[in-house]
Amino acid sequence: MKKLRKDQVDRMNKINELIRVIADTDRKFFYSDSKGSISKFVEGNKLFFIDKYTDKKIYPYQLSKRKGFSEGGTLWGLINDFREWIITGSSRMAIMAMEDYIVQAGDIPLMVWIR
Repeated sequence: MKKLRKDQVDRMNKINELIRVIADTDRKFFYSDSKGSISKFVEGNKLFFIDKYTDKKIYPYQLSKRKGFSEGGTLWGLINDFREWIITGSSRMAIMAMEDYIVQAGDIPLMVWIR
């Protein structure tokens, strides 16, 4: 079983912190009122995403059927960009995705946080 490296775990924890900020802001994406839970990334033999509503362990990759994912396509794209940053350390895609989200949400502090 291949474990995540320390730098990947550190990036995963940063993204989980960002997801908590998003879940606590405005429209509360990634938060389930009925379950009182927040989506998050977890490590296993691969990097998985736990959905806040279905509580399913999802292996996010762009061509997946999104089985168990309760959010829409835009957030699926964001989760895939986050996954790429966690695994590779390449922040270009995640930052571009966050800038798109921030422009739509109008929440400037998140852009400062991610950079």
